[in-house]
Amino acid sequence: MQGNSWRLGRIGGVEVRIDPSWSIIALLVGYSFYLLLSDRFTDRTTGFLLPLAIVMALLFFSSVLLHELAHSWLSLARGVEVKGITLFLFGGATHADLDTREPNDELWIALVGPLSSFAMAAFFWGATVVIGDGPLAFATGHLGWINLALAVFNLLPGFPLDGGRVLRSLIWRSSGDLVKATRIASRAGRLLGGLIIAVGIFEVLFLGALVGGLWLVAIGWFLAQAATSSFTHLQIKVSLQDVPAARLMTSELHEMPAGIDVQTAVDDYFMQYNYNTFPVVARGRTVGLITMSSIREVPRDQWRTTTVDDIAEPLSDLCTVGPHHSVGDVVDKLMRGEVGRVVVVQDGDVLGLITPRDLIGWLQRAQQLGDIEGRLSLR
Repeated sequence: MQGNSWRLGRIGGVEVRIDPSWSIIALLVGYSFYLLLSDRFTDRTTGFLLPLAIVMALLFFSSVLLHELAHSWLSLARGVEVKGITLFLFGGATHADLDTREPNDELWIALVGPLSSFAMAAFFWGATVVIGDGPLAFATGHLGWINLALAVFNLLPGFPLDGGRVLRSLIWRSSGDLVKATRIASRAGRLLGGLIIAVGIFEVLFLGALVGGLWLVAIGWFLAQAATSSFTHLQIKVSLQDVPAARLMTSELHEMPAGIDVQTAVDDYFMQYNYNTFPVVARGRTVGLITMSSIREVPRDQWRTTTVDDIAEPLSDLCTVGPHHSVGDVVDKLMRGEVGRVVVVQDGDVLGLITPRDLIGWLQRAQQLGDIEGRLSLR
C-alpha cells in the first residue's frame, strides 16, 4: 500500500499518506451524504446541500485520520516505531511494529483508537445540541452515529481490527506466546470476515440491498484476507528471526566500473546478465548501485552523455544490513514494499542483495523441507 500512495504530509510527527483506492470511497461517501441530505431536506437547493455533503465527507475522513493518529501518537509515547499512516479504500492503517513489543503496549495502543472514536461521537452529538435543528444539526448528529459505529466495529474481536489486537494482546499476555495469540486472533478475524460476507449476501438476496450488501461482502473479504496475511507475515518474520542475511542474499553480483556511460552499462551489463541491479565500483570501493529503474529515468538521447556515477544510488540512501544481521528485522520492509531490495554490506563493500524474490525462494525451499514448521514449533 505504501509503495503507490501519495504523501499528504506530517501531522504531529507522523507521516500521512493516501492510497489511490481512497479516492473511490471518497466519492462514494460524498455522494451518499448528498443523497441523504437531498432526501431529507427537499426544500433546500443543491447549492446548499452539495457543499454541506462535501464538508460532512471531510469531517468523516478527519475522524478516520484522528482515529489512526491516536494509535500513532500513543505508539510514539510508548517507544514504538511508527512508519506512518495510510488512508485507503477500507479506512486507515497505522504502520507500527507491535510484534516485538510487550502485550500491554498493544493492548492500550489498540484501545485508544476506538476510545477516540467514542470521544468524537460525543463531540458531534454535543455540537448537535448546540446547533439545535436543521441541516447542520442533522449533519453533526449523523457524523456522531458514524463515529459510534466506527468505534463499535473496530472493537469486534477479529484480527487485525482493534478488537482483534486487544484479543491478541490478552492471549499473548496470559500465554507468553505471540505466535499462538496471533493464530487465535487471526482465526477470529477470518470467522468474523465470513460472517460479514454472509450478512452481505443475505442483504443482496433477500432484502434487495445491492450496494450495501456488496459493500459488506467486500469488507468481509478484506478482513478475512487481512487476518490470513497478518498471521502469515508473523510466521515468516519469526521463522527468519535467527537467519543471517548472508544465507539469503544473492552474492553473484557483477561489478560495474564507475565512469562508463549509461549506453555502455545497458549494452555490456543489463543486456548481458540476468540482473536488474549492479554495484558501481571506483578504485576498488563500491560507490553505489545502479538499477533498471534509474536507467529508465534517463532520457534515451542522454545515454551517451550520462555516466553511471551520475545516477547511481549511494549506499547511504539504501536499506543496508551486515552479513550476520537477522533477516527477520528487515523482512517487514521487503514484504510491505517499502524497499525493493536490502543491500548486504561489510566494511563499505557490497557482498550481496536480498530481494523479495530471494525471500520467497528461500521460504518455499524451507517449507518444502519442513524447516519453517520446525522453527515455529520451537517457540
